[in-house]
This record gives sequence, structure tokens and C-alpha cells, in this order.
Amino acid sequence: MDAFLTTPDKKNLLTKLPPLRWEGGGVGLPEILVESEHKLQPFLGVGAALKALFNSKTGNGFAVLRLCIGASDFNHDGSYTSCDTPDPTLAAFSIERELRFLIPLLKEIKKIQPKLTLIASP
Repeated sequence: MDAFLTTPDKKNLLTKLPPLRWEGGGVGLPEILVESEHKLQPFLGVGAALKALFNSKTGNGFAVLRLCIGASDFNHDGSYTSCDTPDPTLAAFSIERELRFLIPLLKEIKKIQPKLTLIASP
């Protein structure tokens, strides 16, 4: 298994480590035990600032972003489509939601990472 290391001091930025080998429990190695029946605190999630993700000089420098065409599970107000009626003429088709929320965000990301590549898929 490939492993990579990034450290806060930026001495390591996705530095490739020696391959990992999974074997039976080794003596003296750290062990992680997950007790799913013993709940302590909820996991809220992971987040990051746009500049931390996309800035090439002070952040990770991500330059590829995948977008869902239409809704995804991460939609802020439930699922939706760009055309909620079975009309083959698409008379009700609208990207109003994208114009209000998604496009401004993409423009902001593009300012931070001018080499951004977008991959859009359903």
C-alpha cells in the first residue's frame, strides 16, 4: 500500500513513504482498536479553508475539482434536479441554483488556483 506524509512545517508535502505491508499484529507496533459498541463523541466531519486547499504557495495546491452535474448527497437543502418534470423539451430546465451558489464559489476557487481543472460528471 502506498503511503504519503504531509507535515505542518511543510518539510514534507505529499512525500512518498516506503510501501506499507499489512501483516498479523506485530510486537511493539501501535495498535488501533475500534470498539463500535462503545460510543464516546460524534464525528462531525473534516473541513478546510479554500485557500488551504487550492493555494499553491501556502496550501495544498489542489488543481483538480470534481463537480456533480445536478444534485449530490452533499447538497445543502435536499436533493434536486435541474429539471423536475418529465418534459422532453426541458421547458422547466434551470441552472438558477448553480448560478446563485455554485458558480460564485467556483469563481472564488479559480482566483485562488488559476490552473484549476474541473471534471463535471453526473
